[in-house]
Amino acid sequence: MAITNRNKINLYSVRAWLIILFKYWTVAGTFLLVRQLFTNNEPSTSTIVVCLSLGIIGIWDNISTLFKQRTKPLNVSKVSKNFTNSQSFKDSEAQKTTIENYSNIQLEILANLNDVQLAGANLSEKYLSGANLINANLKGAKLNCANLSDANLQNADLSDAILIKANLSSIKLTQANLSNANLANANLANANLNKANLASAILSDANLSGADIVNSNLNGAKLSNAYLWNANLSDTELINTDFSFAYMNSIKLKNANLNGAFLNNAQLSYAIFKDACLVNANFYNAQLEFASLENTNLCGANLENACLSGANLTGACLSGANVKNTFFGYNQGISEEMKLDLIERGAIFKNQSFDISSYGG
Repeated sequence: MAITNRNKINLYSVRAWLIILFKYWTVAGTFLLVRQLFTNNEPSTSTIVVCLSLGIIGIWDNISTLFKQRTKPLNVSKVSKNFTNSQSFKDSEAQKTTIENYSNIQLEILANLNDVQLAGANLSEKYLSGANLINANLKGAKLNCANLSDANLQNADLSDAILIKANLSSIKLTQANLSNANLANANLANANLNKANLASAILSDANLSGADIVNSNLNGAKLSNAYLWNANLSDTELINTDFSFAYMNSIKLKNANLNGAFLNNAQLSYAIFKDACLVNANFYNAQLEFASLENTNLCGANLENACLSGANLTGACLSGANVKNTFFGYNQGISEEMKLDLIERGAIFKNQSFDISSYGG
């Protein structure tokens, strides 16, 4: 017959009271033994037996308690087992079980946790570098300051998870679900997030340098003040994504959809936007020197106070774009007719002379 959680609690309570009773009984028996010795009375056999037996019980209980505190087993439903590097969670009886006592979780380096159910688990500050967590369910889990560098979380569910200041460098999160996850201040340098779902995720102040986020979904995500140097976000959905004040020099955004994205005050020098959709994107006060904007659609974009010196605008559409106080100069792909139109709309061409009388029309 299965023992219910309530029965387990009752058994533990009875055991605790018995231990207390035995300890008091041991003290009383010891007192009687000492008293008989000092009064030159020979102690009775029953007194000696009681004292020795209860003393042994007390010592055994203390030793077992210390041993349990030292080992700190992994507490899972119907299973209590401590996993080491050589043991596989996948091969254990605890596969796909739900962790009950999150505070006692001790997960070792390189642990194999395929398909593990850790929804809502508190793994903050845990060391999981190199762990195998393919298909793991970490929905709503707390992983603040956790170390998951080089870990494999392919196809893992991290939706609504909290990973503030977590170390996720070189992590593999291909096809993972990170929608609504909080990764503020996280280290995702050289991470693989290809085909991942990061819709509405918070990545403010995160380090994504060198990260691969190709063909992913970051619609509505917040990446303000994020560090994205040399990251690859080609073919990615970035509708209404917030990149304000982000450092994005040398970023790759080929064929990306940045419709309505916020890139105000962003550093985008040498960025590659070739074939990207930038309709209604906000580039206010952004730095786009020597950026590649070939065949981009900038219709309705806000480029006010932005700097596009040296940018390649071959085939770009700037119809309806706000170019008030936008700095141009030494650009490829801008015809004389286009220059005049931009100047009339408030653009500034520095270091280039432009004779308006030479324009016919």
